[in-house]
Amino acid sequence: MTIIYLQLHKLQEILKMEKLFKLLLLISTFSSCQEIKNDFTEIKNHSFYEVKKINSVNSIYEPCDASNKKYLLKDSILLYTSAQDGDFKYRILNISKNKDTYQLKIKNTDPTQNISTLSIKKIDSKYFSINDKIYIDSTFIKTIPHIKQSCEECGNCDDAKPQIRLDNQRLNGYWKINCINGNASMTITNKTAFLEVMFNQIYVELVELKRYNSENGIAYKLKEIPEDRGSFGAKLNWNEYLNNKPIAYVKVIDKNTLYFYWYGFFNKKKQKREFVECEFQQEKSKDQQEIILKKCDE
Repeated sequence: MTIIYLQLHKLQEILKMEKLFKLLLLISTFSSCQEIKNDFTEIKNHSFYEVKKINSVNSIYEPCDASNKKYLLKDSILLYTSAQDGDFKYRILNISKNKDTYQLKIKNTDPTQNISTLSIKKIDSKYFSINDKIYIDSTFIKTIPHIKQSCEECGNCDDAKPQIRLDNQRLNGYWKINCINGNASMTITNKTAFLEVMFNQIYVELVELKRYNSENGIAYKLKEIPEDRGSFGAKLNWNEYLNNKPIAYVKVIDKNTLYFYWYGFFNKKKQKREFVECEFQQEKSKDQQEIILKKCDE
């Protein structure tokens, strides 16, 4: 009886150890999955579009014969859209994170292909580096210019939509976000413009740099060092800002409406943009990404 009792007791201990091992394994698996899930939550269900530097400005380039490069992360699937070859689907096997960099282990549906790694590094809230190229989160895609390849380059001008004429009569005038309550304004006169960059502080005169007839747009550069620049503007590097880089862009929507984009001043010595927010950005509503100007009576 004693021997049987000892054997039963030993068996019970073994069963307890097995249960404990299974419990620890379950906890470990859950923790690991939870860690991946938490990391993935920061970037899942987001699309990332490739950004091109056009006139030293981050832009979305829209070619006529290809798609924009794009990554879409949805649940455990990665969808990559290439410029020429269409879409490729990958299964996400694992995600690890080190500071601001995500490492994704991915595998496509072809069984002969090996597991590969995709690196996604967060630069700031808007931009990411994916395999050493710059991409923008789709949440912010309307905050940078979209440049379409011209119909002349595409050879389809006959199929293109009629262009709105960029004549001075249409553009000339006084433009604001809100004609009644707005402070910031832009006054266009032929090929020059007068812009309030900072309320009661910085006022600059612009001159046309380039017309983009295919997209009804005009890029402006700084014409001269402003006289009326206030106490804050007096501290800025105006000599470095006087160059042939665009600082503002307008696109004609209709005869009474303009799309406006502010690049910021370009410091030719430091080779970077400075003062990248203007008064229009302060006045637009929080839920409005684009700056839309209306033609007003002065």
